[in-house]
Amino acid sequence: MASPKEVREITGYTVGSVSIVLSLPCIVDRGLFRYPFIYGGTGEPTSTLKIIPSALEKLNQVVAYLD
Repeated sequence: MASPKEVREITGYTVGSVSIVLSLPCIVDRGLFRYPFIYGGTGEPTSTLKIIPSALEKLNQVVAYLD
């Protein structure tokens, strides 16, 4: 697990508001695909992004999946 300082240094966001769309390699949990929409961070502490899982997959650099 990354420390809050490491999260900020790597993503540019504070813990709790990290965007779910990043220009970093990521791992996607396949369980997300059972939902019509998922919600996640935008980088702004007071905003949430509603997105379909397949769009999240397309917008990120997916390097692996969790089953």
